[in-house]
Amino acid sequence: FSSASAGPIRATLYFSQTLSIEPNLPEVDGGTKQHEKVTMRVNVDELGLTPEQLERLASVAGPRYVEKTRTLTLVGRIYEEAAANKALVREQLALLVDDAVANCGAGVEESSSNIEPEESQMT
Repeated sequence: FSSASAGPIRATLYFSQTLSIEPNLPEVDGGTKQHEKVTMRVNVDELGLTPEQLERLASVAGPRYVEKTRTLTLVGRIYEEAAANKALVREQLALLVDDAVANCGAGVEESSSNIEPEESQMT
């Protein structure tokens, strides 16, 4: 993947997807709606960030980052198709890396970063 500030980054991204069928209003598509949830995991050591940048990334990512395993997990489930949700989580990762590079050393509340997507987009 590529980030605006860090350029191309070679990191192994692990994807899994789950098909979920959710009840919907009866008048819409027979009462059910399908979503292909995509989960992406990446070892943050592969992102090529400095310790300060990793600290910033961990601070912004919150519970999505597990320090013990050094793993960042992002979930996309707002689109019906897996490909769109996969693109979403890649974009979220690029935004997190860009923010870490641009704002390392700044606390979450000190930054004017606007990478916080809606809760339904990034869990």
